[in-house]
Amino acid sequence: MKRPATRTAAASNAVVLVAYAEARGMRRDEILARFGLDPAALDDVDGRVPLAALARMWSELPALLDDEDMPLHVIAQAAAIDPPLTVLVFLASETLGAALRRLERYQRVTLDVADENVSELVIEDEVAHIVLHHERSASPPPTGAVIDALIGVLTLARMATKQHIVPLAITLRHPTPSRPDAYRAAFGCPVTFGAPRDRMTLARADLALSHPDASRTLLGIVERHAESALAQLPQGSELIREVREAIRAGLPDGRVTLRHLASPLGMSARTLQRRLEAEGTSHRRLLDEERRALALHHISDPRVSLVDLAFRLGFADQSAFSRAFARWTARSPTEYRRAGR
Repeated sequence: MKRPATRTAAASNAVVLVAYAEARGMRRDEILARFGLDPAALDDVDGRVPLAALARMWSELPALLDDEDMPLHVIAQAAAIDPPLTVLVFLASETLGAALRRLERYQRVTLDVADENVSELVIEDEVAHIVLHHERSASPPPTGAVIDALIGVLTLARMATKQHIVPLAITLRHPTPSRPDAYRAAFGCPVTFGAPRDRMTLARADLALSHPDASRTLLGIVERHAESALAQLPQGSELIREVREAIRAGLPDGRVTLRHLASPLGMSARTLQRRLEAEGTSHRRLLDEERRALALHHISDPRVSLVDLAFRLGFADQSAFSRAFARWTARSPTEYRRAGR
């Protein structure tokens, strides 16, 4: 089996940290040399940096800058740089719930950890949990990055909805810092340290909060850009690449069941299912991702009827396709196509 390509992160993650370190007195050339960063990548709106370098920055900079609470301070620096693609998708979404689902969809554009979920939106009764580096993940990020990500999501949610959203609770695997009250003040809610998982809990009703300035036209543009960026990332192991290719080839004829995909690979459906689970993904997830990517690619082409598109993607009828498309984008195919025009 081929080894996967080096994992990367959006350069905007490193740009924020470099700017913060400079503001704290470090020289830019010293920062770039220490962490092996390419200045051209930092200047490119679609630039990528090695994920390992970003992890080292989060691990080493707090001590270098004598700032134990760096995750609480970095978010202020982010306002001074151009917003990355995933932030634009978030701000252009029509509700907080839709924004969080899209953030989950495009998380690999921000942090490429193959087919693992960096974040997950889990709804339980009247609460919604935003879980970071879920316990199934084999590559949890540094704790500083986790705290910064949660603060960033909360800040974006408040900006987009123009509401002062207050979480119900925060739990962190991070050990208790010397000033825990600073973290409680930053989130505005109880914060538990040394917990089994990293997550922010919101009231489920918050997901319905609307974004007053959401733009469907902007959303269509940035979603297509995000899909393109996602497609250019390494697609995990050789097995996952082969399964994705088989799904794309088999969609028009509906030959995308586990049995159909497993046979050419010389294994049983059960074996393929176990192999995919070991890779941190599933047949259902890969099928859904490939359908979604192809749908967004073709939806803007008026020559492709919605009925034809539904059958190209292996749906039994247009209504089944419309339901799936609404789940992916929170809009019907007709509304999405009209907004794109």
